[in-house]
Amino acid sequence: MLSALAGLGGEAERSGDRAEPRGEAERRQLTVMFVDLAQSTRLALRLDPEAMREVLHAFHAAVMREIARSGYVAKLMGDGVLGYFGWPQAHEDDARRAVVAAISIVEAVAGLDSPAGETLACRIGIATGMVVVGDLIGEGVAREHAVVGPTPNLAARLQEAAGAGEIMISDTTRRLLGPGFAIEPIGERILKGHEEAVPLFRVLRGGSREIRSFAVDPVAREPIVGRDAELSALRRAWEQARSGASQTVLMTGEAGMGKSRLVQAIAEEAASRLMFQCTSLHSDNPLWPVVQQLPSTAALIERVTGPVESRDTGRLQREIIAAMAAQVLAAAHGEPALVVCEDAQWADRATLDCFGASRSPRPRCCWLSRAGPRASCVSALPLASTASCCAA
Repeated sequence: MLSALAGLGGEAERSGDRAEPRGEAERRQLTVMFVDLAQSTRLALRLDPEAMREVLHAFHAAVMREIARSGYVAKLMGDGVLGYFGWPQAHEDDARRAVVAAISIVEAVAGLDSPAGETLACRIGIATGMVVVGDLIGEGVAREHAVVGPTPNLAARLQEAAGAGEIMISDTTRRLLGPGFAIEPIGERILKGHEEAVPLFRVLRGGSREIRSFAVDPVAREPIVGRDAELSALRRAWEQARSGASQTVLMTGEAGMGKSRLVQAIAEEAASRLMFQCTSLHSDNPLWPVVQQLPSTAALIERVTGPVESRDTGRLQREIIAAMAAQVLAAAHGEPALVVCEDAQWADRATLDCFGASRSPRPRCCWLSRAGPRASCVSALPLASTASCCAA
């Protein structure tokens, strides 16, 4: 995103703000990532030691940068890097964070310069499971936070099973990802140290952009039970919007309470629908949900900004918001529209302003924002005077 948008982000929580290791052992679920530079032995034989040193430094820097965005760099091991997601700070989507980081790592490594003139590649293995993590072991530069359990070994074996440029994940990691990724089952293999065959799954880059509520598993399409009042409130708001009275509904609640299934039920009744996914990984990236759903808006921003130095910053921001709001409205094709903002607690100020500008002139639009139970964005959401509120 352009530097001109830097002032649009507001006070959104940054994913980089995380706890420091405490040196105390604790039992918790952890997603472990092993990254290895492919064909490193062949490179070392071909390159001068100083040139190989530069390659390894660049490789380590690229991998560490991507892991550190939302995880913890645990150890550098020659031509490999070990990363933790879920410690020292846990998030509800640590498995997802790990795979997103892995995809970025593969792309970053492929973009590195090689003295040999060939494209560099890495192999990545990711596994999720219960471990005991945090004990400080070793002395001096060898001091590290130990992790005990089968998960690190499985991640290492998955990395060994991966090909150059591939990301291999465990079944548990796959099940925690949810929609939005293209996953290819590889089948079962006997891995070193494992007595039974282990199912392997390869992550394919270029996965779907679908929002979670619009890409539920077949099981989630079963009849909704115990949510009659909430479903009636949503349908009432949708009917009022179709009749010309714009509506905004805010749904809050703990994970697993059925919010996604309720959204899916209403979405099935809407011919025109727009879906914007907010995420903690990009809460400090202004307008990220809008650009992801409507890629054409990125070029639109380029045209609107022009030479920033000679323009009023406040006016520039208003022009950007207005231009993107127009794109949101145009995407509805003039039909009664259902607009869903997923995980709205992670929405940045610029995105909220864009949604507010989009909602105001739209007479037949139902805005549905789904957020966590303690969302701090509630007062900032573009609620209409006739808004409904549904706690699932």
